[in-house]
Amino acid sequence: MTNKHQLVLTPLFLIFLLLNIATAQTDPNQPNILLVIADDLGVDYLNGYHNSTLLPTTPTLDSLRSVGITFENVFATPKCATSRATMMSGKFGINNGVETVPGNLDLSHESIFKALKKTTNNDYTTAAIGKWHISQPIDANHALDHGADYFLGVMGSGVDDYYKWQKTTNGTTTTDSNYVTSVFTDTSIDWINDQVKPWFLWMAHVAPHSPFHVPPQHMYSITNTQNNARKYVAMIESVDFELNRLLKSIPKAVRENTLIIFVGDNGTPSNLIQDYPAGHGKGTLYQGGVRVPLIVTGPNVERKGEHESEMIQIADIYATILEYTKTDLPGGIYNSLSFNNLLSKDLVDTRNYNYTEYRDMGVYGWAIRNKQYKLISY
Repeated sequence: MTNKHQLVLTPLFLIFLLLNIATAQTDPNQPNILLVIADDLGVDYLNGYHNSTLLPTTPTLDSLRSVGITFENVFATPKCATSRATMMSGKFGINNGVETVPGNLDLSHESIFKALKKTTNNDYTTAAIGKWHISQPIDANHALDHGADYFLGVMGSGVDDYYKWQKTTNGTTTTDSNYVTSVFTDTSIDWINDQVKPWFLWMAHVAPHSPFHVPPQHMYSITNTQNNARKYVAMIESVDFELNRLLKSIPKAVRENTLIIFVGDNGTPSNLIQDYPAGHGKGTLYQGGVRVPLIVTGPNVERKGEHESEMIQIADIYATILEYTKTDLPGGIYNSLSFNNLLSKDLVDTRNYNYTEYRDMGVYGWAIRNKQYKLISY
């Protein structure tokens, strides 16, 4: 009798559970947030920005641009860790303590994970999957201590080999011999599909950061991948391929309730840079080092296929996520000014000027610009 009742009740329970999951992830008052970070990807290697000589084929990103906004004047910092700490804290490096690489984002700073939970009465589940790089010395629990409910990825600046690398999962580190970009994607797919609450996923690829290599053949279309520039393009195409696989895995109703933010963390490596003067790439405060792509689409993004020239600082992602999830932030928070208003037809100026900074081998550098001029000072 007991076994018979179990056979009847189990399918009903599963249906009830699936309905709850679908409802939690499709409530328009609690949109999901997918933040995808590409590593070392400048605007000179992405469609929609420059008419460069060498560009990847990126149908997924192109499709996101067609239903969202391409932001044209976005400042990051010149290096990975400093940009990530800025996005995670909503503060410039001079205020969050990560002014150079490597760096450590102290737990005294309220991460976007903790801020989102606090402002939504703990309604959101959060995860960080991919590159972390804001823990120094490396602490395998750092992302969890900053409020991520789940972490899988790499703790440092990247991997020595995309096909054999050190993977940290919720504080435990092992060696993984599967292609790293695919592992991050598989994990993201599984994590999203497991959620029973609205979610925020910080999904940070290590690609197309060096070492430059040829990805699995089905992930890219560029031919003649003998030199680093063409390998770099193939790696960008692999990120686009895997992003498509991730988005296709999300149920339609859930994806329609998900804000998608795609951003680069700094400019193109100087040895690969195009359309900028030599030596003006990653690691410098010139445009090639700090100007990064930003594409935003999702519910309440009323502007479709448009380009936006207003100045954005990647610190602004922090306040934008909080405002998007119904937190009122007049005047912003910390160094972060929400550009949530730019997602609609209400085209109000966000910044009168833009700013970034970096410290390299003890030398401080600052860059500031308005709509007409830019000043770099060391």
